[in-house]
Amino acid sequence: MRFHHPMVVAALLLTATLLSCKRPAAEQYPEKTSLALSEASRMLLHSDIRGARTLLQEHNRFQGTLLLELLTSAEQEQELLHQANQCLQQNQYHTLNKLLSQAEKNGQTTPELLRYRSIPQALQALQLFCQRMPWESSEDLQNALDWLQPYAPALEKSPAFQRFWSQQQNLLVPLRQRELQRRCAQISNEMDIALRQGQLPAAWAAGARLQALNPEHPLFLFLDWPGKTLRGQLPLLPPSSPELQEGCELAFALCWEQLPAARQKRLLSALAALPPESFRTVSGLALLAGHHNRPEWLALAFQRWQAQATPNEPLPLFFRDYVLSLLPRPKQTAACCRQYTCPGFTDFFTAFNVLLSPINTQNPRK
Repeated sequence: MRFHHPMVVAALLLTATLLSCKRPAAEQYPEKTSLALSEASRMLLHSDIRGARTLLQEHNRFQGTLLLELLTSAEQEQELLHQANQCLQQNQYHTLNKLLSQAEKNGQTTPELLRYRSIPQALQALQLFCQRMPWESSEDLQNALDWLQPYAPALEKSPAFQRFWSQQQNLLVPLRQRELQRRCAQISNEMDIALRQGQLPAAWAAGARLQALNPEHPLFLFLDWPGKTLRGQLPLLPPSSPELQEGCELAFALCWEQLPAARQKRLLSALAALPPESFRTVSGLALLAGHHNRPEWLALAFQRWQAQATPNEPLPLFFRDYVLSLLPRPKQTAACCRQYTCPGFTDFFTAFNVLLSPINTQNPRK
């Protein structure tokens, strides 16, 4: 702890000056007193107030002087600050409050000592703050920071608290980014559900919410939102990232019915270069499978739908095409072998069970 008593240093200098002025001749120069003052000054520079007081007390010349009185007062203040600091380190807040109250009664309070008055409450607030970690949302963190803010001035002189405070504030940005991504993914899923159910108005309504939430979403690289049409200039196809592919699939499914046949064909050719397993949406995969007449892709779309379907969600729009793809065609029945891979009896039975599940739910066996 640094020494903050300029009056004591000034008194030392004044004493040394008065002593040098009082000597009648050079041979009577108080050398021992001067050496004591020099040594006491050195001790004070190293915050050794007790050592300086003890040293000067040994000389009769300083007995009853203002210098010793100031040193004694400074030593008492230093001891009080030491005791207050120990109370803080040992979490003895009640003892600290008693110490401060007694110092006030004795007239021994200083601005630095009074600063300890607010520290116990601030530390308790900090403990409560830490008990709430980790943060579930940016809103929780922002509310906690706002709550702790009034206590921060009592703690901000600590470098450790400064680093901690800065780290907590820096957490807000990644938390908000993750929340934005999570919300965007939720709305994208709502769009996919609406599209695979053939509910275009609901899908466009979800798109409006997404545009209001995040105009930079990859969907709007493909979609001209004000006109609700595909952009004339699309990003390079096939998409180069999963995020771009999801935006591409949703945009195509939204605008598919309004596209000219020639453009539909070009877009389908570009998407056909992607493996069906890489498709991010059920609606996009079903769209591609239906127009390319690929039963195995329809089967994959149906499996995706089964895995993702919400409770009580109606059958998807492509379910009829999927069931028909399971039935053997006349040419296949006559042929010695199948001309292409087609799902077998197990797939058909699974689809039939899904079709009957609402009936079984409404009419349980007694």
